[in-house]
Amino acid sequence: MEEKSVKKELIKDEEVLKLANDMKEKYDIEKIKDWVKNNKLEFEHGGTKYRARHLSPQDKEELNRLRQDKFGELIQNKNVLLEKALIEVYKDRGIDVEDIKKQITNVENEIISYQLKLGEMLSKNVDEVVCKVWKEKIEAAQLKINSLIIQKSHLLEYSLENVLLNYVISVMTYLSLDKFENEQWIKAFNSFEDFNTMSDEEFVKKAVQLTTVINYF
Repeated sequence: MEEKSVKKELIKDEEVLKLANDMKEKYDIEKIKDWVKNNKLEFEHGGTKYRARHLSPQDKEELNRLRQDKFGELIQNKNVLLEKALIEVYKDRGIDVEDIKKQITNVENEIISYQLKLGEMLSKNVDEVVCKVWKEKIEAAQLKINSLIIQKSHLLEYSLENVLLNYVISVMTYLSLDKFENEQWIKAFNSFEDFNTMSDEEFVKKAVQLTTVINYF
C-alpha cells in the first residue's frame, strides 16, 4: 500500500462529531444554537462573505444520489477495500487495528471513570490540589485517545467507508455553501468540480468545519 499524505483529506469519520465539539468550545453554545436556528453560519474569507446553511430537501436528494453513484463506483473497484477486509490485510502484516479499537474503548471508559471521580470530588468541595490530580488524569487520557484515534484513522484512511465519507462531506460542503454577491446570496461554486479543485486549503478547511457544524449539530 502506497504511503500518501493525509494532509489533503478533508475529514475522517471520528472527526465529524469532534468538529462540532470543538466549535462548542470555541464559540458560545447559545450563539451556535442561534446560528443553527437561523439556518446559517456566516464567515468571511478573502474579502468575500460566505455562509454555510442547512441542506435543502433538493440538496439532500442530490447528495443521496451522488452518494449512491460513488458507492457503486467504489464497490466495483477491487483496489478499494472495505474496512473489514483492510483490517485483515493489516493483521496479516502484523498490525492489529482491532486492538487499537479496543484500546480506544478502554481509554474512553477510563475518561468516564475519571470524570465521575472528579465530579464527586468537586461536589464534596475537596481541595483543589486533589481535584487537579484527576483533571491531569483526564487530560493525559484524552491525549492518549487522540493519538490512538489518529493512528486508527491513518490506517483506515483508504477503506471504502472512509473514501465514501470524505466524498460525501465534500459534496455536502459544496451544496451547503453560498456567497454574498451583488446584494444577494448565490451558490458559492458553479459545480462540484469547481469546489473540488479549489486550491485554497485554508478556505476549504474552514468551509468543511462550518458546514459540518451546521448540518450535524
